[in-house]
Amino acid sequence: MIRRLCLLLGLCLAPLAAHANGRLSPNQIASVGAHPDADARIPYDTHWVDRNGKPVLLGDLVKGKPTVLLFIDYTCRHICGPGLTLTAGALHDSGLKVGKDVSFVILGFNPGDGPAEARAMADKQLSALPDIQSAVHLLSADPDTIDKAEKALGFKAVYDSTTNQYAHDASAYIFNAKGRLTKLLPETALVAPVLKKELYAAGGSDQNQGFLAHITTVCYGFAAAHGLYGKAIVVGLKTGGVLILLAGMVFFLLLLRRRRRNAA
Repeated sequence: MIRRLCLLLGLCLAPLAAHANGRLSPNQIASVGAHPDADARIPYDTHWVDRNGKPVLLGDLVKGKPTVLLFIDYTCRHICGPGLTLTAGALHDSGLKVGKDVSFVILGFNPGDGPAEARAMADKQLSALPDIQSAVHLLSADPDTIDKAEKALGFKAVYDSTTNQYAHDASAYIFNAKGRLTKLLPETALVAPVLKKELYAAGGSDQNQGFLAHITTVCYGFAAAHGLYGKAIVVGLKTGGVLILLAGMVFFLLLLRRRRRNAA
């Protein structure tokens, strides 16, 4: 619980401390997102390399199971790491066993990353969840394969050369056992009951997340100096961070009060 609160607080405050020298335009940021077709499916026929450098076919890793899939930049300095941790935590708390009940797949979309970067992120972000760390598939590939997967799932990232970082969507793709996309959920807002429900759900979903959701799921440095979203958005991010901090303080005060009452 404490770890989750800290991660959520960090996600709200991180954009305020992001690099101020990013130079992506509002139009470039607007092009970032996850906009899959209604009949989008896992690109089973794409070839990847796992964290140990072993060539794998994506279909062999996920066929026959519901799947949670994330696109991640293994060397991202923003919300990719915390987003991975929160998604893994929701899977763990759902009671579903990764590798048995559900597949958990990470597609590294930065062509400059490879198995070493995938292992480093797993060691940093999943060490507290060893069962998931050992079962998750952290994959990397050549640019053509990455491009094919991105097009199949409607994923669009934009590279910012001034910061050597990507602006990209931070949503979790949920697929049913037949590989059909059933839901997009924000990594940073996943909770176990919702994730478990969606993994067992069938049929379509409303994928129109709206402008506010688009901002909360885009991983990029939104420093005020970028001039990307204006004062209102920055104030909103600050307010969200303060509210989460206050919620954490209330939680700890209630916990302390209960302990004192039990001691008496």
